[in-house]
Amino acid sequence: MTYEEVVNKAKLAVKNRGIYGDINLADCEEWQAGNQINLWSYWQGYQIEDINKGIDILLVGQDWGNPASNPKIMKLIRDIQAGNADCTYADIATSMTDRNLKDLFSILKCDINSSNPGKRILFTNYCLAYRTGSETGGMTKTLMNMDEEIFKDLVDSVKPKIIICLGKITYEAVTGKIANDFVKLLKQGKPFQGVFKYNNDIKVYGVAHCGARGVSNVGGIDTMYSTWREIGEAEGYIYSIDDFADRFSSPIGITLLDEIEGVEKNKDIKTNKKYIGINKTYSLHPNTIEAFSDICKEQGKDENEELNLIMMRYIAEYTMRAQGVDL
Repeated sequence: MTYEEVVNKAKLAVKNRGIYGDINLADCEEWQAGNQINLWSYWQGYQIEDINKGIDILLVGQDWGNPASNPKIMKLIRDIQAGNADCTYADIATSMTDRNLKDLFSILKCDINSSNPGKRILFTNYCLAYRTGSETGGMTKTLMNMDEEIFKDLVDSVKPKIIICLGKITYEAVTGKIANDFVKLLKQGKPFQGVFKYNNDIKVYGVAHCGARGVSNVGGIDTMYSTWREIGEAEGYIYSIDDFADRFSSPIGITLLDEIEGVEKNKDIKTNKKYIGINKTYSLHPNTIEAFSDICKEQGKDENEELNLIMMRYIAEYTMRAQGVDL
């Protein structure tokens, strides 16, 4: 199915929802009038014209809540649907949850307040119906599972590289696995990790909801930052010293580092032809550069970016050694 077909399938399914205990799940007029899988997709997702070609990140929440409680957001969505290019979700993304989410995505080198955030991102909720009563609370796995088939269709259509789930119940719905000690692990600054229940090639990360309660549950926003940093490092969006060591422990990487250090000690730049700079100017032997260029081409890497990463590692290690750190 295409993304457009999944959206239409979801619209038909949600029309048949009703009262389930303390929760009244219903349709939403603004959502039905649009072409997105969820109202949340009007923050990130609706900008991607060729979404069926695949996305980088699928962010999944539990449910959207009560549209009537958010008149500013509903007006904004209507304006976006009407083609008003000057309207963006950033105009009203001022709650603690929204601000935290922006900061967390910035760790992944993404600006979600931009129409071009730096990666192909889609926001949705697992439960696609909308509330008419209480904004939060009362959600069960049974209600979540009503949209299991549609969520599978959604993942099949947009082909995300990774899925990030906000909250334990969402993570369990996406992976089909019980997440014991979910909060305990998040308090250590580490995400829960698994795979999509219908496709083992798609990695799934479980994190806390970034509202006030979620932040409190894991011990503060700094812990939440650490959790998202773990995701960024695991996916290659950002780099740690350990990651540098893994990436450049090969003979070619060691040669490069040795040459960089040799140049720093000898200050000999007369016989070298290519330079890279971060804070200082360093040089490498042309033969080493040529060999590294070939490796970068084979792996589809940007040569200058890879060289800069090596320089960053060298500078970091040089600084740590100067401070007496045993590496």
